[in-house]
Amino acid sequence: MGTKCSATSTFHQHLSDISKFNVSFSVFHCIHNFSNVVMFSFTILFFVLFLGLSAAVANAYCPNACSGHGTCGANDVCECYKERDGSHAAWTAADCSSRTCPRGRSWINVADAQSETITTTHPDGHPADIECSDKGVCDGKSGECACFDGYEGIACQRTVCPENCNGHGTCQSLADIAVDDIPESTYSRAWDGDKHFGCVCDSGFRGPDCSLIECPTGDDVMGGEGGAHGRDCSGRGICDYSSGVCECFSGFVGTRCESQTTLV
Repeated sequence: MGTKCSATSTFHQHLSDISKFNVSFSVFHCIHNFSNVVMFSFTILFFVLFLGLSAAVANAYCPNACSGHGTCGANDVCECYKERDGSHAAWTAADCSSRTCPRGRSWINVADAQSETITTTHPDGHPADIECSDKGVCDGKSGECACFDGYEGIACQRTVCPENCNGHGTCQSLADIAVDDIPESTYSRAWDGDKHFGCVCDSGFRGPDCSLIECPTGDDVMGGEGGAHGRDCSGRGICDYSSGVCECFSGFVGTRCESQTTLV
């Protein structure tokens, strides 16, 4: 009886040990599975980060990602966008961050400046399509020309009429002035015919800026050269251009010095 109980007790003890082993094995198995899940998660996370960094590096090859104004080309060089007709770049600089400015025919004679032979491309020696026409500085932020003194226009392509003719004339190109003076004439051969501008003064005004008031004039009372020959005050006085009043010589009177007061 004692022997049987002892055997039974030993059997139960073995069962208890086996149960503990199974529990321990289950816990180990769970821990092992959890470790595998964690490792897999870290692997996925690393892969995603790697792809993100790769994309970032790929996009960072060209400087400043071409500022959104161009595409990243071969050798990590930006290809800046062009104007609508595709003839010229609309943006410039290594990162396409600077606007280009309007262009015109250069004021500088390349053939003279660089001792180059005049070609059929630039028969007058003045290249076309030059930013600010070589008479201004391009503002890359605004895309506008800051013209040098004496020049104006979106491309600094023309000269300034002094004082805008003071409101007593019109500012016209040399080509237009020539045609207005002689309607049948042509003025197409001069390279600067549409670039140099000057004042055409209203009647009664003269001077490069139309600021001088003309004096009345007429025939010389003495039979000399008077108004018909371009002389002020009928050739018998001096014009005060600030007032337009004649200061007649001694012995002559009248608004245009047209009368003689004493016999000489």
